[in-house]
Amino acid sequence: MAHKRLLFAMLYELGLRITDLLRVDWRAINLSTGRVVVRIAKTDETASLELSHVVVAMPANLPRKDGRLFPWSNRFGRLEVANNGYAFQSCDVTQPGRKRLWGAS
Repeated sequence: MAHKRLLFAMLYELGLRITDLLRVDWRAINLSTGRVVVRIAKTDETASLELSHVVVAMPANLPRKDGRLFPWSNRFGRLEVANNGYAFQSCDVTQPGRKRLWGAS
């Protein structure tokens, strides 16, 4: 639940695309200065953005302090399991070569 609160707070405050925010890892956040460095995929640029004091306090309650900040690997919510060798495959039917994994039609 803490990850979701942080995700929504950062999306609202920073105005980023969800896929750009899901790629942020712990090394990109500087809690002492209240800044986060984000790679913007659309323009292939890097931005250093300021966080409010409310958002800066939120990561302190999260369990992990290494790797990606959020446990989701894509906008479809597939969980990324980092340490046990399993990886979830995206089921995005809008991409060529992917097949629908749910329901008919």
